[in-house]
Amino acid sequence: MYMATRSTTGDDIQLNKVSYNLASDEDAADALKEMETAQDTKWVEDFSLVRRTNDGFDSSELRGKVWVTSFFFASCPSSCRQQNQTIGTLYRSLAKDGIQFVCITVDPENDTTERLREYADNFTSDVKNWMFLTGEYEYIRRIGSEKFQMAVGPQTHSSKLAVVDKWGNVRGQFSWDDDSELIALKELTSELSSETEELQEYIDKREQLHENLENTIIVAPESDDSPDESSGADSDAAATSDTPEASEETESDTAE
Repeated sequence: MYMATRSTTGDDIQLNKVSYNLASDEDAADALKEMETAQDTKWVEDFSLVRRTNDGFDSSELRGKVWVTSFFFASCPSSCRQQNQTIGTLYRSLAKDGIQFVCITVDPENDTTERLREYADNFTSDVKNWMFLTGEYEYIRRIGSEKFQMAVGPQTHSSKLAVVDKWGNVRGQFSWDDDSELIALKELTSELSSETEELQEYIDKREQLHENLENTIIVAPESDDSPDESSGADSDAAATSDTPEASEETESDTAE
């Protein structure tokens, strides 16, 4: 399989290819097309990654379902394993009610699909309702920051669990190591499961986001062969943007 990755060189945004193992060239072509489109968006709402089974994953597949998302990496010596053990407890309690779980690695260079299969087997054999996903690092960083408003770095991530409603809206974040917050998470998933219509405030937020993105102005950096400018001109070349800013999470998990 080939995954599109985004890199910037001078003025240009280029799509590169990172090799993954997939069943056929036809599957690879379809996945590449999907991921090129997803990764080149101004702001991540739905996202496409790769399951531990080597199948493609698109978050839009979860429309109509309530799901819980977290970030981790397989080589984390302690807290990620404890986090996923806690998610396992939630899974055994909530999966029977249709709640799904999505775990995204922040170390995709090392966490290949094969590595994720080995890691996930420590917690579950269910590949349908508890997904472990990998992809390209910069895109995963954007998913954390833009979709979930969580800080994500190389082998660094928020310790929050995000709860997403049937329409793809993030409705709450809860610490995996706080019993009172886990109770609140369960209560929220039950409440969201009973919803039959998307709340108007989230429709309004999405429309405002799209309006902001349409009005975003992106100024490309000058190339190296551009004529020299006086130092006072630098301030006039600043880029302006109405794109929403992602909040920075201060709570994070790193390798020891």
